[in-house]
Amino acid sequence: MSFNDVKSIRLFFYLQVWRTSVCDDTLKISGDTSENLRQIILNFKAIKDSELNHFPISVTYLETVGNEQEYTTNYVGYSSDINPNLIFFNDFVIQFYESKDAIRYFDFYCLNNSENFKELINCNEQ
Repeated sequence: MSFNDVKSIRLFFYLQVWRTSVCDDTLKISGDTSENLRQIILNFKAIKDSELNHFPISVTYLETVGNEQEYTTNYVGYSSDINPNLIFFNDFVIQFYESKDAIRYFDFYCLNNSENFKELINCNEQ
């Protein structure tokens, strides 16, 4: 998938991470990270790309297959794993890391490939 407005897309997924972390204790991020995400979301018009792209994130799109009912079913959940924090959001899987140093390979039902998973994590990208 390719988008011209990457700022809005990234903000949308940051919002999902922040919202989940404040609404449920299962997804744990530090207070500093939570506050940084909140400030980025609230001040999105004035935020610099370097601030916006600070947090490593990988979003995987899963294609829904099946009958018509499957296309309107909403699955939302998360794991208690840290680094990455994992959110299942309908057809998306969000992997969120609090810092570049926290990035590690995470084997989750072949979602990541140990040989190239770092290439698919968006952090400080151009």
